[in-house]
Formats: sequence, C-alpha cells, structure tokens
Amino acid sequence: QTHGLPNSTKSIPNFWSSYCYNIGGLDYSLDDIEHGVLRANRGTASHPPFEDSDPRLEVAMKELDQRVHFALNCGGLSCPDIEVYNGAGNMSEELDNAGYEFLVREVTVNLEQEAVVV
Repeated sequence: QTHGLPNSTKSIPNFWSSYCYNIGGLDYSLDDIEHGVLRANRGTASHPPFEDSDPRLEVAMKELDQRVHFALNCGGLSCPDIEVYNGAGNMSEELDNAGYEFLVREVTVNLEQEAVVV
C-alpha cells in the first residue's frame, strides 16, 4: 500500500506504530525506536515497553537521558530542528547543543518583567 507524499504524517493511519524498519534482523516501528530504544524502554499509554524476552532490549538505552527530547523530531512546528546525528561527534555535547538551540528558539526570558515565555 502506498500513500504518495502526504501533507502530514497525521494523514497516514498508524504511521508511528505500523511502519517498520528492519535493523539487524529485528523490526522496529518509529514508536519502538523512540520509546523502546531512545527513551530507555519507557512505555506510553499507546506504546507499552518491550517485554523482558524482547531481543531489542539489548540496544535500548539503559538510563533515560531527558536531553534526548531535543534530538527527536516528528516534523511538528514546535519540534526541534531536524539534525543529523551520525555518531562522529561527542553525543553528550550534541545533545547539549540540541537543547540549547531548541530553548533559544522557543523560550524568551524577560528580566525586566521577571517573566519566561514558552
């Protein structure tokens, strides 16, 4: 089944859970990559965590690094900019930079009014 070029991923039914990539002989949906691998197997209401017997747990992050949010992108206007992370640099530094760039774009601090606008 093909959908052509959509206006939005929202127009593709179950886009995050049904479309999979085979990596190392194992299938991963976009939800599996985000919540199972990158978010240290944290489940959500619509995406339960990997089961203990799931071999994909071997590649899941052991601890959740909250900065990963700044590197994930669903294509929404309020998402971080799309960047390439190829493992060539220092990942911690790249996550720090992604967080900084996102906050500079999305948060305004007004010292005179003692206000923060998000």
